[in-house]
Amino acid sequence: MGNLISCSIDKKKKETKASDFEIICKIGKGSNSNVFLVKKKNTCQYFAMKTIKKKSIKSDKKLERILTELEALTTVRNPFVVQIYYAFVSEKYVCFVMDFVNGGELFFHLNQKVEFSENRILLYAAEIIYALKHIHKAGFIYRDLKPENILLDKNGHICLTDFGIAKKIGKFSRTNSFCGSIGYIAPEVLTGQKYSFEVDFYSLGVLLYEMKHKSFPFEQNQTNEQKESNNVNDLVFSDSCSDEFQSLVKSLLENDPEKRLGFGKKGYKDVMNHPFFVNINWKILSQKKYIPEYVPKIQNNFDISMIDSSFIKEKVSKCFVDSTSEMDHFLFKNFCFDIEKEKSKKKISKRKIQ
Repeated sequence: MGNLISCSIDKKKKETKASDFEIICKIGKGSNSNVFLVKKKNTCQYFAMKTIKKKSIKSDKKLERILTELEALTTVRNPFVVQIYYAFVSEKYVCFVMDFVNGGELFFHLNQKVEFSENRILLYAAEIIYALKHIHKAGFIYRDLKPENILLDKNGHICLTDFGIAKKIGKFSRTNSFCGSIGYIAPEVLTGQKYSFEVDFYSLGVLLYEMKHKSFPFEQNQTNEQKESNNVNDLVFSDSCSDEFQSLVKSLLENDPEKRLGFGKKGYKDVMNHPFFVNINWKILSQKKYIPEYVPKIQNNFDISMIDSSFIKEKVSKCFVDSTSEMDHFLFKNFCFDIEKEKSKKKISKRKIQ
């Protein structure tokens, strides 16, 4: 966890803590977490705060996952990945404070009646791949690419969020732990084989097909053995799909990971070089200079009109209580991040070099 910022870097600066934030409303929910829109009291800035109950962290493995999530968020710096600002422990929760990205989940937009054009899918796909490029370069398998974890910002660009089941591995290492979301899990994960970054590209193939057809590419009520026998040549595409789009999706959905686009040393480079992306200038893309076909109708930085109203209506406390437990300090000593301290640390390092 070498990239995490120690809480003792700048003792003169007041520690950012839970009571520094006012809770506005609930905006999301995960399998073991809740997400709130919060306002930092001294700056009136709005953020999304993900909270996980400390009581649910009953094993070293669960604590390791939370620390891995924090490490991924503090390591990966990419225009299409959510940015973290603070991490700390409250009386009952561990808290991640991140960008409030309020253009709605891709899941929400997929459920609208409007069909996604291929140009719209092209930009989303390119931005997702550019995010995966930096996630993989940092040594993390994302493992949970799905519409619920992809947000749109106020200008219509995508933003990947939720690194709750990300896995850090060595450059040539593999893992075989079972996790992911049903429908997006690569066949080799389901059958317990060892895998690496290529599983994220299988999930991307599912997502691309779903964006175009609003359905999964393969029947979901299958046994693991039946899923292994799925053939990409049996996929049915709409008449509006280009040959390049069909080729990309088929290449990503290969059951055999060694035949899948994105497998091996070149990984994301092979995906970026696919003919479907021939007109994408990756430098222009990285600067968010492409204008998205769809731009959410957002009024301001705290507009919640694109958020599921069932969350917003839930009654929530208006504040968190700070942790004063010495046991917390011991158990969660590595769960700490402050972007302002990180910037101060970098300034000090530059001065020393000069």
